[in-house]
Amino acid sequence: MDINQTNVDREVISGKTWEAYSNAYFGKKEPLEELWNIFSKQKVKLSENITIGDLGGAEGIVGEFFKDKLSKNHKVKLYVIEIIKQLLDKNRNKDTIKLNEDLRKFVKKDFFDLLLMRSILHYFSKEEQLQVLKNAHDSIKSGGHLLIQSFIQNPSDLELFSKFNHHVKRNLQLLSKEETIDLFRKSGFSEIKELGSLPTWNLSSKAFQQRYELTDSEIEILRKTVENTPTEKRKGFTLDSKTFTIPVPYAVFLLKK
Repeated sequence: MDINQTNVDREVISGKTWEAYSNAYFGKKEPLEELWNIFSKQKVKLSENITIGDLGGAEGIVGEFFKDKLSKNHKVKLYVIEIIKQLLDKNRNKDTIKLNEDLRKFVKKDFFDLLLMRSILHYFSKEEQLQVLKNAHDSIKSGGHLLIQSFIQNPSDLELFSKFNHHVKRNLQLLSKEETIDLFRKSGFSEIKELGSLPTWNLSSKAFQQRYELTDSEIEILRKTVENTPTEKRKGFTLDSKTFTIPVPYAVFLLKK
């Protein structure tokens, strides 16, 4: 198992880690509504009966939300594809099909009308990101779409974020917007639309501490690191005498096969 996939297992399975981020952002209704609104404005043409998939969706929060919205005008079958079985098992919806699969290997040829991917790619190496995207492309029907929410760090904050990444012994692979779009092209999508940005998630030091199971002393070291970084190199970070926030900006793309 490579370092990136090991990171996924450690971060998600370990103790309170996923719960901390779910409570802070991923499980909240407002970010889901923001993602839905940016998608619905595109007025994507979908048939009466559609199959959608939530790739790397943990317990399928995004998939279930989109299914609920789309079901007002369509008959929707939802698949949740997730490598961490403990998370997949949290989904109790009997109508949802749960697949315990590795996105680097998962392909369901010409099957889905719409795939959803939220904040997943950076867990994989750049080469694996391309493979995951190719697999998604091959799993979509001709004319189908992939809606993807990508973590693209601001250039001014990237160096400091990398220090945090190193401190918690992770190897998250953050790409620039240009590099991300290049991967989309290489994966085979015929149409790439940048739909815009979502409001930045200002990740609190408390949630960060819970996710990586850090001590108070470690959090203080990181706070000092922010404090000692020149202002122009930490534009998205905030701090006070005890806490800090980390900017997590997201760009949204709609890819068509």
